[in-house]
Amino acid sequence: MRYQEEPEAVVVVDSDGCVLDSMETKHRKAFFPALDSVWCFGEFRDEAEELWLGINLYSGLRGANRFLALLAFFDVLRGMNRDEVGPSPRESTALKVWTETAPALSEAFLVERYMKASGDSRLLLGKTLEWTREVNRIVGTLPEAPVFKGASEALELVRQNAAPLYVVSSANRKAIETDWKIAGVGHLAKRIFGQEDGTKVKLLHRLYKESPSGKRMIMVGDSPGDHEAAREAGVLFFPIIPGNEEQSWLDFRKFILPQLFGEGLCHALLKPFVQRFEQVLYNRVS
Repeated sequence: MRYQEEPEAVVVVDSDGCVLDSMETKHRKAFFPALDSVWCFGEFRDEAEELWLGINLYSGLRGANRFLALLAFFDVLRGMNRDEVGPSPRESTALKVWTETAPALSEAFLVERYMKASGDSRLLLGKTLEWTREVNRIVGTLPEAPVFKGASEALELVRQNAAPLYVVSSANRKAIETDWKIAGVGHLAKRIFGQEDGTKVKLLHRLYKESPSGKRMIMVGDSPGDHEAAREAGVLFFPIIPGNEEQSWLDFRKFILPQLFGEGLCHALLKPFVQRFEQVLYNRVS
């Protein structure tokens, strides 16, 4: 269904946990097993896994860049007096400094910093590099991720209305491109951006700036990070609520897209959806 011939709208979506039903599988089957293989939690393994999943699936850090999530995980470990299964405060400082100064939080920039490091810093950055590479290896062996029911229909409606669709994710770009192609939705995206391309805030600013004057832009995401990025960039935000993804995509297609293409969408209309989203995640920070 087309709402108007030349809609002035831009749609940006996150990938894992938003369009693709892959986030929980990746964290259970790839991110944490790789973490355990590098840091060897031993008898603390079950507790460490619960902590990792809590941070990455059910807290304000859901959907965060993997290196920021790792840093948060180590911080909580120290708060639990579990220094024996994690890096020392001195080692963690190297990771923290890198996350605060790197042009982009990607493997390429991690390698660059690792090559210049020494001592404790080099040890932790080396383990972090080993971990992220193992994550990528395992992810490449996982079964293809399905698209959430209702997401394909909504994104197809975006295409029918000639609105450009961009993917902005904190995951590895190559992996996202592969996942979208296999899932049969790769053709719907005008361009896919990953962790190598910068933060979500910077990318949203860039897309807004590159869009013709008067364009309306909306970010669709499943994490507080998506919400914050949209807020900082000054664009609209619609949440895909974890555990209620199908209904979220139905609501987006039924209530949001007609308003977006009909020039009637505003923050007030989105507020009830955002409030429900906040109740699910913002109050469950680990």
